[in-house]
Amino acid sequence: MNWLQIHINTTSEGIEPLSDKLIAVGLDDFSTEDEQEFYDFLEDNRKYWDYVDEELVERMRGVSRVTVYVSDDDDRTDILDKLREACDEVREARDDIDFGSLDITYTVTDDADWATAWMQYYKPFKVGKRLYVKPEWETIDDDEGRVVFISNPGLAFGSGTHETTQLCLKALEETVKDGDSVLDMGCGSGILSVVAALLGAQRVIGADIDKKAAEVSVNNAKLNHVEDKTSFFACDLTEDDSCARGGDGFDVIVVNIVADVIIKLLPKAAELLKRDGVLVLSGIIDLRLEDVLAAVKETGFEVTRVEIESNWCAVTAKFPA
Repeated sequence: MNWLQIHINTTSEGIEPLSDKLIAVGLDDFSTEDEQEFYDFLEDNRKYWDYVDEELVERMRGVSRVTVYVSDDDDRTDILDKLREACDEVREARDDIDFGSLDITYTVTDDADWATAWMQYYKPFKVGKRLYVKPEWETIDDDEGRVVFISNPGLAFGSGTHETTQLCLKALEETVKDGDSVLDMGCGSGILSVVAALLGAQRVIGADIDKKAAEVSVNNAKLNHVEDKTSFFACDLTEDDSCARGGDGFDVIVVNIVADVIIKLLPKAAELLKRDGVLVLSGIIDLRLEDVLAAVKETGFEVTRVEIESNWCAVTAKFPA
């Protein structure tokens, strides 16, 4: 089946009354994109990131629109006429609102292409000296003896391609030993947890404040056949660390988030890491590196290594001997 994606360009203040009108005329399968809402979201959640992709910001610049989804059948002309009429009516009824152009454009998409088109952008790639990341639907002719992590970006928040994740993966391949215990603080998709298990860790705990993250991580662990070595929890470790207790501490703790959250988690990491353990930190934009290094030292750790790639930094630390 083919589908129509019909875009109606408007303004931030025009989105709500236009949406109400579409519902009233029976065209209630739609989505909205609001430039102002996007910027408000960035501002309200600034503590969760130090960097926002400029390409994403540019793509949202000046964009406030409603996109209607309908099947592409013989009524295409009737639907477009119905939308134009609805736009004229809402503009006339609400002359107190600037609706912008209300220009209408559309594209035709095959549902099979819609569901799988994104897969073409994910190909196998090597990380460091020992790792290979392979999307589930791809094959590798020669894995060169590397540890293969099977990814399904459709299930995850991350695919392993970002510099911060790759910096962590490289640190883990140099750090994790057979039989180790590993704590992934802010596990996201679980890629670091799963790779730690593939590298030989016997006990891996992943924790994230997002419930969905724990669910996705479990799926990725099963995909890589390490569910018996991994456990995932939805919790804030600064308030409830019960999921990370029960042993004599962790050999490796990895935190791949953002600077402010890393700094907040450092005291808890110090409690849970073995005295001879290794702490791996990433997700740090270079402008915040000095803040993180100062906090690491203040918490009682000794910085052993700093790696920088494309303005992103990873820090490895341990307790002083």
